[in-house]
Amino acid sequence: MDSNGVLQMDQNLNDIFDIMPGFPTVIEHKTTAVSTDVKPVDDRTTFDFVQENLKDLAILAIETIDDLKAVASSSESPRAYEVLSTHIKTAADVLKAMLDNEKTQKDLSGEGDESGPTKSVTNNTIVVTGTMASLEDRIAEILEGNFEKKP
Repeated sequence: MDSNGVLQMDQNLNDIFDIMPGFPTVIEHKTTAVSTDVKPVDDRTTFDFVQENLKDLAILAIETIDDLKAVASSSESPRAYEVLSTHIKTAADVLKAMLDNEKTQKDLSGEGDESGPTKSVTNNTIVVTGTMASLEDRIAEILEGNFEKKP
């Protein structure tokens, strides 16, 4: 199609959609002031906000899976099944993010430590009094089978 054909097609589309030909020559840029006031937000509020949004996304994802499954079944299109499988993976990622968020929240707040494994430290210390020669003699006695306790 030559340039005259393109111009004619543009004119026909302008007539069909009842729009004026041409583009505006001046484009206005709007700027928005950004507030620099930072309000302190506690971690609990942030985690609750994120958890609530993730929960809403998970519900929406599960509902959408049902709709996509119906579309894929009715159309039997490979692309529809591909979209369905990608959406299922995305929904699983949202659920995993919910669990990660909850775990992070518990780790930062210190909750759940009671049910976890207890942490204990054992310090093994040996105190030897005497000389190296007396230690070697005692080790030799023990190796010979003399296990008597000596002061």
